[in-house]
Amino acid sequence: MSIRHGLKKLTHKLKKRHVQKKWRIIIVIIIILLIGVAASGWIYLYIQKSNANRITSIETKRKNTINQTADKAQQLVKSGQQSQAIAYIDKIIQTTDDIQTKAILLLNKATTYYNNGKYDEALTAAKASEALERNDNIEKFIASIYAIRGDNQNAIKYYKKAITLVDKSQPLSGSDIQDYKNKIDRLSGAKK
Repeated sequence: MSIRHGLKKLTHKLKKRHVQKKWRIIIVIIIILLIGVAASGWIYLYIQKSNANRITSIETKRKNTINQTADKAQQLVKSGQQSQAIAYIDKIIQTTDDIQTKAILLLNKATTYYNNGKYDEALTAAKASEALERNDNIEKFIASIYAIRGDNQNAIKYYKKAITLVDKSQPLSGSDIQDYKNKIDRLSGAKK
């Protein structure tokens, strides 16, 4: 065997080893990337699950606070203790930092005043609720307070606001809008 042939064979062997080494490096890099992607995916899903659990926990806490407060306030009202019911609602409002909970509790306070014929106080509490969160129910309630007070112009204004805030993805949204329009018509004298 000649030296040239031996060198050629050795060169070919070295090239083959070099190519194999490159492929091993490429395979190792691909494996590392796949592990990284899998780990990132797992971390992302874990964070999403944690966020979902946190949101569910917040919603549960909100519902419990609202339901317990409404039940207690209702018991106080039924026993003739309206001012204690209002004081209790105020106390719970002060203990929560959740804006939606405060808005709903303020609306409960407004309803308590309304049911006891204290329309000025009901309006003040309802507008405080509106300042925190606007939706068609709050606007409708404010409109109904104005209507019972005989302020048809402001009642119409708030029913119109309610129409713009109706969640049209809800099944009864069309019915709600029509109801608000009918009330506007009655208040404006169009329908009697």
